[in-house]
Amino acid sequence: MSWTLGIDTSSSFLSIGLVHESSPQMSLNRYVKNAHSEHITTAIKSMFAMANISVADISRAAIVVGPGSFTGLRISIAFVKGLFATGETKILPLSTLETVAASWPGDGTISVAFDARQDSVFGATFIKQKGCITRISDDAKISAETFLEMTRQSDIVIFDPAGNPHSPLIEGLADRPSLLLEKGNLATGLAAATLAISRGDSAFWTEAINIFPNYMQESYAERMKKG
Repeated sequence: MSWTLGIDTSSSFLSIGLVHESSPQMSLNRYVKNAHSEHITTAIKSMFAMANISVADISRAAIVVGPGSFTGLRISIAFVKGLFATGETKILPLSTLETVAASWPGDGTISVAFDARQDSVFGATFIKQKGCITRISDDAKISAETFLEMTRQSDIVIFDPAGNPHSPLIEGLADRPSLLLEKGNLATGLAAATLAISRGDSAFWTEAINIFPNYMQESYAERMKKG
C-alpha cells in the first residue's frame, strides 16, 4: 500500500494529513501554540493507529518548510528527520504560502501572507481551479503596503499576523475578503500530502536528512554577526 503523509507546523496549528494512493483519508488539526513538540508525536501515532498503518507504510511525505514560525518549523523538520532516518521514504519540502493556498476549499485568486515584522510580510498569490493550484507570484518578503496593493483583486487573502497584535495586515484587510489563518481551521497537512501526490515527478523530492527550514530571512544571530 502507498501512503503519503503531510505535516505543517508553520503556524500556531499542528496540521497532519494522510493520503492513500491518490485518495485523501484523514486530516487532523490541533491548536498548539508554542507546544508543537508536545503534540506532534502523539498526534501522528494516533493517526497511524486509526489508519492501521506504521511508519513502514509511508512511502512519501511532504513537509512544510517555511516561511513561518522558527520554532514550529525546526520541530517538524527534526521530527521528520528522526522518523524517516533510514532514507527509504522520499520527502518533498513545500512552501507554507502555497500549502495554505492549496488548503483553501474554494477556487479563485488566493493570496497568502505571514507577518514578517518591521511592516513587511512574506507573501505570494496563486490561482486555484478545480483543485489545482498555480503560482502567480513567487514567495517574497515585501512591504505590507506593497502586498496589500498588489492583492486588491484577490478573491480571498489568508493571513497570519504571526503573533504581532499590531500587524499591518489586520487593519489593511479589515474591509476586504480575508481569513485569519488561526480562525480558518484549514487542513494544511492534508493539502501538503495532496500536493505531494500531484508532484510525483518533481525534482525536489529528497531524503529527510536534506530537509531544512526556509525562514526567508536572516536570524537575529546572523544579523549580529554582520553588524
